[in-house]
Order: sequence, then C-alpha cells, then structure tokens
Amino acid sequence: MNELFTLCGIGLCAVFAISVIREIHSEYVKWIVLGFIVLCIAFIVPNVENVVSFIGNASAKSSTKYIGTIMKALGITYLTGTASQICHGVGEGTIGEHIETVGKIEILALSIPLFGELLEMSLL
Repeated sequence: MNELFTLCGIGLCAVFAISVIREIHSEYVKWIVLGFIVLCIAFIVPNVENVVSFIGNASAKSSTKYIGTIMKALGITYLTGTASQICHGVGEGTIGEHIETVGKIEILALSIPLFGELLEMSLL
C-alpha cells in the first residue's frame, strides 16, 4: 500500500514537472513520461508473481469448471482497459474505444457457453 502512495506522489510530481517543463523544453516531456512508465512497471513486476501464483492455486483448489472462464474474462478486461487508456493518453481515443469494444465482444463470446448452461439449468 505504501508503494501505491509513493507512486501516486511521484506521478503528481511528474505531472507538475511536465506542466512547468512543457513551456521551456517540450522535448523533455516525453522522457519524463517514459521514465514514469518505467517506474510504474518496476512497481508492478513484483506483484505479478503473486497474482499468477494465486490464480494457479485458486484454479487448482476450485471444483468449478468456470474459474478458467472467469480468469480469462478478467485478463481480457485488464488488457483491453490498459491498452485503451494508453491510446486515450496519447490522444487516440477512437482506437481506444475500438479496443474496448473488441474486448467486450470477446468477453461475450467467451461467456456464451456459460449463458447456455444457465438457461439449460433454469429450464429443468
């Protein structure tokens, strides 16, 4: 949790630095943004191992066959959301919106067998 507060503080400092530097040397702005992105990745990497091991343990212990579908949908959600936000961040909102739409369609296609089984159970 402390890392998150630190990262947020660094992000706000980077935004302040960018707003000041943009007027003087706009060519340095992209390097500040790139440095902050690298810092974010450095903060995320240690947590990825914990998440992957948790998902592996949860799917091994779970007796339901739906955990794989749920995890796939969660992965699609995070992947398309992150890609969309990056697109919006660089000013390409239309591409970001299309990425989100494709992700929603993928989740719908992934969940169709679940809906079919729910309908089958409700009709019995």
